[in-house]
Amino acid sequence: MSFKTVFFTFSFSLFFFIYSYSQTDSLRERIKIVGVQFGFNSFTGETENLDKIRANISYFDSQANSLESLLNTAYAGLKFELRSSNNQFALSLGLHYSYMLSSTKEGSASSSSFFYFLINDEGTTTEYLRVNELNQAISYVSVPIDFKYFPNFRSRFRPYINMGLEYSLKLQNKLDVSFYDSSMDSRKEELANQLINPKSSCLLINPAIGIELGRGSKPSLGFQMNLPIFVASKEVSSLMTPNLGVGFQLNFIIPIK
Repeated sequence: MSFKTVFFTFSFSLFFFIYSYSQTDSLRERIKIVGVQFGFNSFTGETENLDKIRANISYFDSQANSLESLLNTAYAGLKFELRSSNNQFALSLGLHYSYMLSSTKEGSASSSSFFYFLINDEGTTTEYLRVNELNQAISYVSVPIDFKYFPNFRSRFRPYINMGLEYSLKLQNKLDVSFYDSSMDSRKEELANQLINPKSSCLLINPAIGIELGRGSKPSLGFQMNLPIFVASKEVSSLMTPNLGVGFQLNFIIPIK
């Protein structure tokens, strides 16, 4: 699905939720909620730097071992939510601390598995370093905005549909290189300079379904499945380009007066 299609779908959903929400009641009548959120996302995508990576091919083996790339995020934070007086529509704004971990390694289970990373290709000189694994950890401060619709808002068992948008600003970026030969550790910075530098911000679009358990006027528990997660930003990781993701979120919900 193209970014334009995703953006149009989100914009239409946003307009629908805001219009419906604005027609319900006054600000004084709306229900106010504070929530604590924890979540985890996992993404599929494509390995970066393939033009610089060559698999470990044994002289006696005509097939290269495949590369394995992963990108996962975990987060925790708070949200403030306003709901219509009948608990059918909700608008929330949050603040999260997010941690993204991506990795690239040779897919073989062998203890001697590694891949070759091109470090120098000038003139007649071509030099590779043998690498066991690349790991990157990026921390973000994130602002999620969510719009919810509860079809069955009077029950203690309340399913809902959510359309979310999350904007993140990068706080810290750390790259770790595990060389096959530890004597090459001094060349870590030289390898890091060959990788793309992640952008300072990241935008996610999060359609989701979920359920809340408990009375609407009492503390309750919520479970949410984000599916699919669209990554609207490019170059969010030096090691992998994420395409789509899935995620799970746990919410502790506390109504306030």
